[in-house]
Amino acid sequence: MKKILHITTDNKFISHALTTFENVYPGQNTVWMFANGHDGHVSKNHRDLEFTFFDTLKPSFLKKLKAFDLVVIHGFDLFKFPLVALAPAGVKFAWLGWGYDYYSYIYKNEDALLLSETLPLKKSCRKTSFADFLHPVKLAKKVARKLTELAFKNKALKRIGSFSPVLSEEHKLVANAGLITHLPALMPWNYGSLEESLVKNFIGERVNGDAILLGNSASFTNNHLEAFELIQANEDVIGLHSKIVAPLSYGDACYKKAMLEQGELNFGERFHPVVDFMAIDDYVALLKQCGFAIMNHKRQQAVGNIVIMLYLGARVFLREENPTYQMLKNDGAILNTIMELEQQPDLLKAPLTEQEIQTNIAILYKHWSKQAIDLKTKNLVSFHLDLGEHA
Repeated sequence: MKKILHITTDNKFISHALTTFENVYPGQNTVWMFANGHDGHVSKNHRDLEFTFFDTLKPSFLKKLKAFDLVVIHGFDLFKFPLVALAPAGVKFAWLGWGYDYYSYIYKNEDALLLSETLPLKKSCRKTSFADFLHPVKLAKKVARKLTELAFKNKALKRIGSFSPVLSEEHKLVANAGLITHLPALMPWNYGSLEESLVKNFIGERVNGDAILLGNSASFTNNHLEAFELIQANEDVIGLHSKIVAPLSYGDACYKKAMLEQGELNFGERFHPVVDFMAIDDYVALLKQCGFAIMNHKRQQAVGNIVIMLYLGARVFLREENPTYQMLKNDGAILNTIMELEQQPDLLKAPLTEQEIQTNIAILYKHWSKQAIDLKTKNLVSFHLDLGEHA
């Protein structure tokens, strides 16, 4: 029996991860969850223990880590640095990356991920008065964050034994950027399988509408404004009846407000924002209405949405510089670039053929089938525990 500890916040992904780990190592997983840490909704995710940031500074708390064969860190951010850095010698750590926790190791300036209309909006949203800047509580938090990073970040990175980014290709991007001195070994791993989570109750189903899915969240890197302009500039080709479905249930509040206002201004009743979290089956049912998806991110983002849309048979448009596009295209997937959409807007009236859909599904199963994810989980644990079970 192995003892695997999961360090996480309360989020929409952890249940998928535990399902996979329990498939391979049943009854051998323990969950420690940050108190009051969640991604915008409070769920009923299982937890064996709740703890605070200050607990991670206590030797008595950290000593408990020695009881586990492997500690899996779900999203390696500032609040987890002390726990890893101060852990007793011999504790083994695996880092399951989310994207937000390693983008700064790829991009020196994250504003480079924003397009010409979105960047000024971000700057406007980030403006604060001098009084706000000097607010004692806010200032104290900023100082505390910086001191925590300086004290624990580098030491914590040295303790991590493996790194699993969302896309394996991103490991090379992190390495090439040279912004992280101690880059852990690559161990491919992903949250959720097609059969058990992503399209669990929609196996074999297809999109049944011509709505356009636009982006995945209320984050600036969606570059919604430029996508709005692209759609508006080609309304004569696309037609004025297509709904625009825009998930905005989490992210930046200022950006969300701006997108709600601009979306309604541009598209009126055709604009359908998703402002609250939805149960996965309800969300996939909504996505089924979307025959097309426009993801205007420069970076890897919205992979779960992209996988679901490709499985259901939608035509998906990504930016060419997006690592997700590069990975899928290298595998032979049928998808398009934003530039192709600009040049051929009538692609928004051209559904994929069944043969093209089947090509995409075969590629998805290669990476996100239950069998593939279970094998990645086995290889991850074996790597750390040297069990000689690598596939």
